[in-house]
Amino acid sequence: MNILKIKIFIVGIIALCSIYACMDVDKTLGLDYIPDDQLLQVNIHPFEVSIYTAAIDSICTSSTSVGSVGYAINDPFGLFYAGAVFRMVPFSNNFTYPAGAILDSVILYIPISGNKVFGDEFHMSQMLYLHKLNRDLQTNAYYYNNSLKTTDYNPIAVSEPYEYKGEDTIKIRLTTAYAQTLMNATEEEMSNDSLFVKAFKGLYLTVDTTTHLPGMQGGRLSYFLLSNTWMTTYYHKSAADDTARYYLYYVSPDAVNFNVFKHSSAHLVNASPDNIYMEALAGVKPYIDFNLVKAKIQDFLTGLGVPSSKLLINRLEVVVQVDYPTYNMDTYPAMTTLAYKDTSAYLYSFLIDTYLSSFNGQLNRSIQQYSYNPTYFSQGLFIPHLMDNSEEARHLYVFPLNVAYDYYGQVIYSLEKAIYSFGVLKGPNAKIKMSYTLLP
Repeated sequence: MNILKIKIFIVGIIALCSIYACMDVDKTLGLDYIPDDQLLQVNIHPFEVSIYTAAIDSICTSSTSVGSVGYAINDPFGLFYAGAVFRMVPFSNNFTYPAGAILDSVILYIPISGNKVFGDEFHMSQMLYLHKLNRDLQTNAYYYNNSLKTTDYNPIAVSEPYEYKGEDTIKIRLTTAYAQTLMNATEEEMSNDSLFVKAFKGLYLTVDTTTHLPGMQGGRLSYFLLSNTWMTTYYHKSAADDTARYYLYYVSPDAVNFNVFKHSSAHLVNASPDNIYMEALAGVKPYIDFNLVKAKIQDFLTGLGVPSSKLLINRLEVVVQVDYPTYNMDTYPAMTTLAYKDTSAYLYSFLIDTYLSSFNGQLNRSIQQYSYNPTYFSQGLFIPHLMDNSEEARHLYVFPLNVAYDYYGQVIYSLEKAIYSFGVLKGPNAKIKMSYTLLP
């Protein structure tokens, strides 16, 4: 009896499912309840805007943990030079050299964290020198790539020439005269970092750019962590003492340090509408005037007879194509962003859109392009309270972007301050695709 009831129940369920299978399902999710004049549609409007090669005056290179030294020559950008300014302090504040101590040598050790080689000159050598600073550096000031003037340091090197061929650690021997001044520091200077850097203002690591062969292309740029850089004084207590001793100095994380960069690419500014030149650091930059983007969107809306207050930008994508295979993509920056000059602080700042994962900015090697999604910024062109709506803030430059992570794994973005890169984009226009909705 129970089995018969179960069979009847199953047959009933099958019959009911068959009835529903023949019915049409309404998938409009209630759209019939929305008045026709309230329906919102997403439309796409593609257009193009001019992109140029522009020069920037300088970039802030202080507050960096990475030092840079070397040079490279790459046509059409020309010669690029990198040097580093840093200050060293005693390892401890309770040390003084014994009276009558005899100096053996002082050597600066710079472990190299990375080399970037351009061209085929893998075995090229570069002559490095150290110069002492003549001026004090202020901890509450910004320093730029062109902050160091020729009068700010002694033109006579305080080191012996060092021929660097790409080894893991640079070891520069200081001159006996300068090394002796370190040992002659007073007890008060050795006991206080501020007093020490006032007496020993700092060092400038330079490279001789005249040692390359005529017509040579390429070069080497070397990078090092300032926190891993140290200087060692080797000495004996007296002439009768046969025990070698040493004392350490290091680059203080609180000290003022910055990189010096020199470019030769100013001649590329608007040199060709079909070639847009992109160089890291203080070099030339691709430039897009978003005042023109706003004007083109406004003209488009005017043609539709719609005020800009009705515009909702769902997505605005900017695409620039790299000039490949004319130029090797290995020299291009892997990550870029759009930045503007903050005239109040005289610094360049990247768009807040950069923090969004949808912003992109990576070099897409498969389709040879960079693309950006500055949607929030673009909507702010028509809603002033969203952003700094000054005309200067709409002048955007393509900047290489540094991506790092803090102790907790949170991503940290910053405009690149140390690593050199370059490339060429295709002009004369950047392609823009705007997905938008017009509000009723």
